[in-house]
Amino acid sequence: MNRFIPDKINGLKEYTPDNSTYRIRADANESPFLPSSELLGEIEDSLRKLAFNRYPDSSAAELIRAFTEYYGLSEGCAVAGNGSDELISIIESSFLSAGDVLVVADPDFSMYEFYAGIAGAEVVAYEKGDGFGIDLDRLLCLCREKNAKMVMMSNPCNPTGTALDAGGVMSFVRDADCIVVMDEAYMEFCTSDSSVLSEALSADNLIVLKTLSKAFGLASLRCGFAVSNRDIIGAIGKVKSPYNVNSFTQAAGTAVLRHKDEMESKRKEIVGERIRLHAELSKITEGLPVRVFPSETNFVLLKPEGKSREIFELLLERSIKIRYMGEYLRITAAGRHDDDEILDSLALILKQVYGA
Repeated sequence: MNRFIPDKINGLKEYTPDNSTYRIRADANESPFLPSSELLGEIEDSLRKLAFNRYPDSSAAELIRAFTEYYGLSEGCAVAGNGSDELISIIESSFLSAGDVLVVADPDFSMYEFYAGIAGAEVVAYEKGDGFGIDLDRLLCLCREKNAKMVMMSNPCNPTGTALDAGGVMSFVRDADCIVVMDEAYMEFCTSDSSVLSEALSADNLIVLKTLSKAFGLASLRCGFAVSNRDIIGAIGKVKSPYNVNSFTQAAGTAVLRHKDEMESKRKEIVGERIRLHAELSKITEGLPVRVFPSETNFVLLKPEGKSREIFELLLERSIKIRYMGEYLRITAAGRHDDDEILDSLALILKQVYGA
């Protein structure tokens, strides 16, 4: 082992996405939709106008203006990043020091813990119960007990699909003596009143993360946002790289955010497909030892007793990729045609593995 590599890096478990090709991919919670031909035309026009020999706008001003207008926010409350992942890394490395405590929920998005390890912070996990709920009073007690410097969690949650209501979250934020980061990557798919985006402008300890990778269908371009009060946004602006969001992402993101009707239409279609996927999964698993969890995201989580790995591999044999998560399987709503094939395949596989 190279003695010049620090222990905090040697101890990291590398996150390695699967870049293989499959006939159907329902493992990464991506949108099944491409932009419309009209929107693609606007993006192509933007590409032709780019000054490729010049650095991008370091403030991403036009992109952020389109983002704040889309959500009805005031100016000066947001900063853009090279995907939400970059912003998670920046926030943790900047607001946490070695030995500080970051509280996360378990299970939740694994990159919260990953970047905390690079920052040298201690990670304390709030263990969710059988139904994946979070008792915010118990979470608050844990934060106080561990003298937490920051809490970070997704709402709705990836990978469980559960959502916390906005009122409960804001009560927790007001009582917590630390920074609270709420990752709302999946909030566009949520049918309950759960977003605290507008509250982030006035709270002194709340940061909300948003992304264009899920409902907006721009996963390939990597574009995310952090929303908070002016002081925190100013602090993040100081420490981020000066040209962190490339010119093409800025142009394409701006174009997409100015097509709200199209985005809303696709969002509704994905939500409808997730509801259908959940209902059909519930039907084909009826009477079997398979738990189908409710979801407020664009995916559905399953717990097939003792058979998750076998089911996952049998789907792979059909070139269908879903997400294997130990005892659990996560299936993205991949569009009606692909979802129908996933459901048909699962119905046959479940009969095979459970002898039904």
